[in-house]
Amino acid sequence: MTVRRFDPYKLDYLVSFRQFAEYVNNRTRGRRYDDRELSEQYAAYKRDYTKRQCKKFFDAHHEMAWFREKYHPMERQRWIEEVHALKRENYEQFKLDAAAGKYDDICLDEGVTDVKTLANINADEESDTVLFVKSITPAIGREKVIEMCKSVEGFRYLAVSDPNALKRFHRFGWIAFKEGSDIKAAFDKLNNQKIEEFEFHLGFHKKVPNVKPRYAPEITNHPQRLKKDLGRIADVIAVLDDEVRSDLNGIELVNELFHKICATKLSTETNGTMESIDTWKMKKQLDLLIEYLRQVHMFCYYCGFGADNPMDLERRCPIQHYRKVGEIPESPGAYWRADYTLDKWTRALDARLDFKDKPAHKIDVEPLGGRQTEDVSTACSWDYMSKIAEQRYACTLCSKQFLGPGFVMKHLGNKHTIKVDDLVQKQFYNNYVRDPNRLMPNMQPPTNTFFPQIASAPVGTPLDQIPRIGFEPPTTPAAPLALPAMPRQVTSYVDLDAPAEGDLELNYG
Repeated sequence: MTVRRFDPYKLDYLVSFRQFAEYVNNRTRGRRYDDRELSEQYAAYKRDYTKRQCKKFFDAHHEMAWFREKYHPMERQRWIEEVHALKRENYEQFKLDAAAGKYDDICLDEGVTDVKTLANINADEESDTVLFVKSITPAIGREKVIEMCKSVEGFRYLAVSDPNALKRFHRFGWIAFKEGSDIKAAFDKLNNQKIEEFEFHLGFHKKVPNVKPRYAPEITNHPQRLKKDLGRIADVIAVLDDEVRSDLNGIELVNELFHKICATKLSTETNGTMESIDTWKMKKQLDLLIEYLRQVHMFCYYCGFGADNPMDLERRCPIQHYRKVGEIPESPGAYWRADYTLDKWTRALDARLDFKDKPAHKIDVEPLGGRQTEDVSTACSWDYMSKIAEQRYACTLCSKQFLGPGFVMKHLGNKHTIKVDDLVQKQFYNNYVRDPNRLMPNMQPPTNTFFPQIASAPVGTPLDQIPRIGFEPPTTPAAPLALPAMPRQVTSYVDLDAPAEGDLELNYG
């Protein structure tokens, strides 16, 4: 059988380093590239592949309701305002809890807190203010669901999860009601309601049961890593605080709490050596910042993941991570040389945080096919829009007021013929590629019975973390290597009119 070789740049999946190297060397007969040159070319190939996959996914989903609500600069503005309002409430609650001493004994080291007990507190208790929506089709936007929920007295807000690519991009939802609302009556009225022939099935929200403790690897206890995490988390908090409101200052709030705790607990929780005091201070300050990030911004630092509501955060990351305690070498590099997985974990975390520790318009999106441009709201507000109150914006041309920048931009285009469509479209795509947890097409190669399945990177793997698959030495003699064939491609030619050799067997199965 004659096997055709394919250009990896035209395939819809990522080939291994070994396959790529053979393709490059066969393409330039007479020259064999060394490992450094092949690595550089493979890195460029992965960048091009990720760029193509982002564009492919954007083109396929940019008209869907869930996608526009999440990334479109105009349509997502209202939901952003709702999330910011929730974060402001969280901020005030964190201040009250801090003043009451709730976080004075916080320590995220393994073994200090009984995390098994913590994970299962009230695990089976039903919420008396939240209903769980089992499925929301991707074609139905939040606005229509909210209109349905407003028919129930006490409705507070609707929270929606990210779509599940394995479930045809359906989403979960949570309907929150005010304290004292009749949750049973709300369930009876909303359950089995229909929107556009889609029937909603509800349940009573419960905490995730039987949660296993989650641990960050031992390297997170290394002084160098603790110091690095302190700097990174401070940058993340500064950006998220500024997005919500300019007078939010989590760093200052946590520092005041930290100094108060040091004054009362430093002598009792350390052995008095300078090294132990420095490490204790770094951990205590870092733990307070991690807790602030989770409680106020619903962001898990060691996951690098942020949610728009506490229920989705609880679903994705039910409890806080704890740092594993173990033997700590002099340098973090000792971990990486001994365990490639640890190196991969820390680099993947840093790659996700790279999208969170700076303002969105300063993130370089050109390698992913984006176009550098100012944030749409900012760009338009200089000349045509002003903020006059919380969640209240005005058009400077006619003084008409709106609930968000997105509505002002729509008004400018409709009433004042100020066209911002091109800028909006660029920002739309930029918002998608700036999301470190963005969904992408399936990166697995097609199943092929003639060739072994080739492993590939999972969805969401950071660009520089896609491994050089197949570069490790084989344990058995390698057969001549060929790229898996694409579906519907001719891989061989057989002359059906030629004389048969041996017994002829026809299979019509």
